Amino acid sequence: MDINSEPLIRQTVKQFMHANKMHRAAFTRVAGKYGMHRSQHRMLMYICKNEGKVSQKQIAEAMDVSPAAITVMLNKLEETGYILRNTSSFDSRVKYIMPTEKAKVLVSESRSYFDSLDKTMLAGFDEKSLKMLCAAFEKMQENMKNLSLEDEGF
Repeated sequence: MDINSEPLIRQTVKQFMHANKMHRAAFTRVAGKYGMHRSQHRMLMYICKNEGKVSQKQIAEAMDVSPAAITVMLNKLEETGYILRNTSSFDSRVKYIMPTEKAKVLVSESRSYFDSLDKTMLAGFDEKSLKMLCAAFEKMQENMKNLSLEDEGF
């Protein structure tokens, strides 16, 4: 189905962006409570999930951020006692990132909060509606990827 109603399209995008902004603001408040930026918190969650098996390069790729930006964020997390860097025994150029106990506690506490936040945001949706919403988001992402591919020709 092709929707040609510009007011409906604008309203849909506006509502989507506002819900996303509200969710991000809640995430930012929690990260700030621990003295870090939202992206640092997100990185820490990724590090904890992949404990002992993740390098700086892998983090950069997973977060779609430059290696230089990752280094700056990791330096801050190391200074504040959330991570340790271990050099690979096979390749001294590779550094594996390990979460500290302090990081594990933070991630555990915040994960509970985010689970609650997500449930609150999606309250009132039944399983069928959530599946439809998920499919709609997947379609939006596919559309945007196609747009990105078209833009590469410029």
